[in-house]
Amino acid sequence: MKTTLRHHDTPCMATAEPRSSRWLYGPWPDLLLGCGLLYLGVSIVAAGFGSGFSAALPGILAPLIILLVSLPHYGATLVRVYEHRENRRSYIVFSVYLTAALVLLFLYGVFDSGFASVMATIYLTWSPWHYTGQNYGIGVMLLRRRGADPPPLEKRIFYTAFLFSYLLIALAMHSPDSTAVDPGGI
Repeated sequence: MKTTLRHHDTPCMATAEPRSSRWLYGPWPDLLLGCGLLYLGVSIVAAGFGSGFSAALPGILAPLIILLVSLPHYGATLVRVYEHRENRRSYIVFSVYLTAALVLLFLYGVFDSGFASVMATIYLTWSPWHYTGQNYGIGVMLLRRRGADPPPLEKRIFYTAFLFSYLLIALAMHSPDSTAVDPGGI
C-alpha cells in the first residue's frame, strides 16, 4: 500500500524503512556540509597559518559567513513553525510567548549592559547545545534512512555521546583558562 503525501505532510519518523540512497543530497554536499569536512578543512588551513590567518582576513568576513550559514537555518525554522495553522497552534509557546519574552529581555538588555552580558553568555552557552541536539537528530534520521531503528538503550548511549560532546564544549567555554572567549589569545 502506497501512501501519497501532500507537500505539507511529514512522514512518520518512527518507521525504519530503508531508502535507496545513502545520501541526503549526494556524497559531496553531505560530506562537506552535513558531516563538517569543509569546516575541518578550513580549520586545518587556519591552524597551518597560525594566528596571522585571522589577522589577514577582513573584519567583515566572519559576520558575513555567519549570516550566510545561519539565515537558511532560521528561514527553515520559521517556515516549519509558521507555514501551517496547525503548526502555529502546536508551537504557540515558542512562536508567540517565548518570542515576546525574548524581545522584552532584549529591550531591557539595551539599557543594562550587565544584564545584556548575562543574556549573551546564556545564548552562547545554549547555542552549542542546540547544535549537538541537531546533530543527534540528524544521526538518528540517517540511521532510520538506512533501515536501522536502534533499541532504546542504544539510542540513550548514542544520545549520551552527544551530551558529553556538549559538556566538553561548555566546560571549555567556561573554564578560567579558556581562550574560547578571546580568539586573539590563541
